[in-house]
Amino acid sequence: PTHEESGACPPGALYTCPLPHAPWAEAAPVYSSVDKLREALPEARPVPVIGRSFALLALSSPRRILLDDQILLPRSALLAIGSGDSWLPAWENTELEQKLAEIVAKACAGAQMAVKRLKILPQEAGPDRLLLGLDSTSMDLLALQTLIGQIADTIADEPSLEQQADLLEITPVML
Repeated sequence: PTHEESGACPPGALYTCPLPHAPWAEAAPVYSSVDKLREALPEARPVPVIGRSFALLALSSPRRILLDDQILLPRSALLAIGSGDSWLPAWENTELEQKLAEIVAKACAGAQMAVKRLKILPQEAGPDRLLLGLDSTSMDLLALQTLIGQIADTIADEPSLEQQADLLEITPVML
């Protein structure tokens, strides 16, 4: 993918690009080698950076890094890199999946819908996908949209999830 610059980057600010699969969200592009950079942006000039320092700088804005135009490193990963700590991606985090399952089950109980499956899937250069396998015999499209909106709002309002998941795309699948 190509990155279109919208103007000069102010001093101290990072250049950002929209995510290919979520153009409403931005990330700071980073390349693991000069060859990868030249492959993506032939005219770009490589600027070496220290991983920890760059991760901490990216935390202020845009709060995520896009590595080699393929791997999205969310806020939680940047915190871990910046502090020298370990990072657990959302799709491997059983505590996060359990908390999300509780939120979804509570919302679905009120809508007379059962959750048959909940899974977090990684996506290339985009938000992680929260796949909801739903069983509903009588829910119409408007009711489903309302339910998904309620789930998204509840997830967004849950402070304990902020450090575990940065961007989640909710994808309902009727089973």
